Amino acid sequence: MDISRTDKKISEYIAWISIAIIMFAAAGIRLRLVDVPLERDEDEYAYAGQLMLEGVALYTQAYNMKMPGIYAIARRCCLLEDCCSESAF
Repeated sequence: MDISRTDKKISEYIAWISIAIIMFAAAGIRLRLVDVPLERDEDEYAYAGQLMLEGVALYTQAYNMKMPGIYAIARRCCLLEDCCSESAF
């Protein structure tokens, strides 16, 4: 069975739209809970992201066994919203 090019594009669009819906739903849930204190891991990610924004090299002041990619994501989130303020910790 040969899938036509248009069918392939339609399924690709559906996949991207599904991902976007999931991301917006997760962001909406988290924004509603912005006044709730961060959990342990979220605190750690936000702290490492804040250190990265201040120019501190990874793993010099905050140590962990997690890969640095999660801290880069937290840094990007800190740029988008004020999650890395002093009141977050």
